Amino acid sequence: AVGPVPGTWSTQASPIVNNNTAFGEDAQRGYKQTAFFGSIDFDLIPKVLTVTGGTRWYHYDEFEEGSEFYTESTSPLLINHPNGACTAAGLCGFPMFLHKTETGTRSRLNVTWHITPDIMAYYTFSQGFRPGGFNRTHSLPNGQVFLAAEVPFCTYPGGVKTCVANSDQYEKPAGYDSDNLINNEVGLKSEFFDHHLLFNVSAYYMKWENEQLSLFEPTVLGNTTFNVNGPNFVIKGFEVQFVARLTDGLSLQGSSSVNSSRQQNSPCLESVGVDPNNAKTANNPIPAGSCVVVNSPAGPLPNALGAYGTSPAFSPPWMFNLRARYDWEMGDYLPFAWIGASHIGPMSNEPKNYFSGTNPLYANPNGTGPITTLLLYEIPGYTTYDGAIGVSKGNWMAQIVGANLTNAYGPTNISSGQFIKAEVPLRPRTVTFLIGYKF
Repeated sequence: AVGPVPGTWSTQASPIVNNNTAFGEDAQRGYKQTAFFGSIDFDLIPKVLTVTGGTRWYHYDEFEEGSEFYTESTSPLLINHPNGACTAAGLCGFPMFLHKTETGTRSRLNVTWHITPDIMAYYTFSQGFRPGGFNRTHSLPNGQVFLAAEVPFCTYPGGVKTCVANSDQYEKPAGYDSDNLINNEVGLKSEFFDHHLLFNVSAYYMKWENEQLSLFEPTVLGNTTFNVNGPNFVIKGFEVQFVARLTDGLSLQGSSSVNSSRQQNSPCLESVGVDPNNAKTANNPIPAGSCVVVNSPAGPLPNALGAYGTSPAFSPPWMFNLRARYDWEMGDYLPFAWIGASHIGPMSNEPKNYFSGTNPLYANPNGTGPITTLLLYEIPGYTTYDGAIGVSKGNWMAQIVGANLTNAYGPTNISSGQFIKAEVPLRPRTVTFLIGYKF
């Protein structure tokens, strides 16, 4: 039998039995939000130049309640207690009673200029955010929080791992705050050639602050994923979109974006120093506020929060898609065919300062596998091609659709998250026959 921990919120009042997982979580998360929003439009020049402004005020009350429970089969248990109570103190798991509030405003300003009835230019200033959240943290109804200590101070003299007892440097945060985005954008929306060509273009400059970052490094940071607020980024780029009717039957459409993203600061996981309320930090040699020191057989591990001037993970510099379609008539039948291409540029799976997964020193020293689950892999760019041919008549339609016609492999992601190099390929070539009826 296992938890849930007595006195906590749970989905059931009786113990969970015959559970073969190492641990589980029985919790509920949610929020109550109060918000007000106002917006106003003002015509500086009627039907030509308009200014729009709006602000949203919000107040979040967020919570996480429940428990993390452990599989237990050897310690004394009281199976029939309400809520699955067990008598082995500390072996049932731990309760979670986490609450936080967040209040703020987000605003937007927009200026639109109708140069002609078919050409409109604009400028937009806008703010956005993602609410914060919680990590699995032992906490009590009275608000007391017990932060888990991790990252012992270790060295490798002669290749042998030697750790100082009770030298944990870092305490996992109980939660993480919102991240914020500020966007400045200018653009043009237009139609030309008697509305046969739609053409839109925009350029933007964004500031992304306090990135929400998930970390999983069981050899150093504990055996569960947790979230922190990380670095700031600046993103510069532009997008283009068009739809063109070349002839009565032939149309062409596409879009593309080019982006440059760079990290603007160098935060790190900071040492807690010696926390008098946490015995596991009693011999921590790293002063409070300094970056934690994580050694490995291959040398110190890089900063988990990235490095100044580098690009973030999963940020390809160029992407595009293009599709051509031709429709024609054959009596009462309306055949059609289209073909398209989509391209994703090269990117990386982790910040650029991480150890490379292609270096044997980090990927497989002495045949033991990766020294960390946070290895850097470059993900090459790839292009996929799709197409279809079909016919419609009245309310009926039938078509044959082919996706990834060249059977490109990808991959779309590479990681060492399970202490092996693992790749996630593209979906292979598929051919599908579809038939539909509109009513």
